[in-house]
Amino acid sequence: MGRIYRSLSFDCYGTLVDWRGGLLAAVGACQVPAGASWDADLFLDHRLEEEARLEAGPWRPYREIVALSVRAALARQGLELPVSQAAQVAESIGSWPAFADTRAALKVLGTGRHLAIVSNVDRIDIEATVVALGVAFKEVVSAEDVRSYKPAPAHLVEVGRRLGTPRGNHLHVAQSLFHDIRPGAALGLDTAWINRLGEELPQDARPTFHCPDLATLAAQLGPGEPR
Repeated sequence: MGRIYRSLSFDCYGTLVDWRGGLLAAVGACQVPAGASWDADLFLDHRLEEEARLEAGPWRPYREIVALSVRAALARQGLELPVSQAAQVAESIGSWPAFADTRAALKVLGTGRHLAIVSNVDRIDIEATVVALGVAFKEVVSAEDVRSYKPAPAHLVEVGRRLGTPRGNHLHVAQSLFHDIRPGAALGLDTAWINRLGEELPQDARPTFHCPDLATLAAQLGPGEPR
C-alpha cells in the first residue's frame, strides 16, 4: 500500500495555470510586438533565462521581474517594448487561464486533504487566481512571504511549517523540475512531476509520480481519507 497523503502543495503557474499561454496572449496584445516578426518559443526560453537571472539577485516583487524579463527577452530579438506596456503584461498574471483539467482534479485531490500553493508570483495575483479557480487552499506561500524565489527551499520549508503535516504524508506537485521537483526531493519530500510539456525525464530527477497532467495524478491518488 502506498503512502497516505494528508496534504498536497502545488506550484501554481505552469502546474494549475497556463502561464505560457497567458503570457503570450498578453505580449501579443502589445503594440510594438504586434505585426512584428518574433519567435514565441525563443521568447519563452529567453524570458525564463532572464527571469532566473533576476530572481538570483536581491528580492524584488515578481511583477517587476516579469516586466523586466519580458523586455529583455524581446530585446534579444531586436524588439523594444515600452516600460508601460511591460507593466501591463505583468499586471495580467492574475487573469491567466487555468488548464482544462485543473478544477476537476483539485476537487478530487482536495477531498480529505489540505491543499496549499507555493508560488514565486506576488500574492495579489495568486489571490485573484485562487478566486477564479474556486478552490479552497488552506495555505498560500508567496515569494513576498519568504523574500526569496524558488528553487531556494524557503517556500517548501514554510508551507511544511504552516501545514504541520508529517513529511511522509505530504506530496509536492509541480511542472518545473528546476523550481520545484529537484528542490522538493532535496528536502526529502515526495514529489509529483506534472509533465505538461512532454519532456524527457532526466536520470537525476526521480519524482515519486510522473504524470502528463493533473487529471492523471487525481486518477492515481483519488480522494483522501476523511479528516
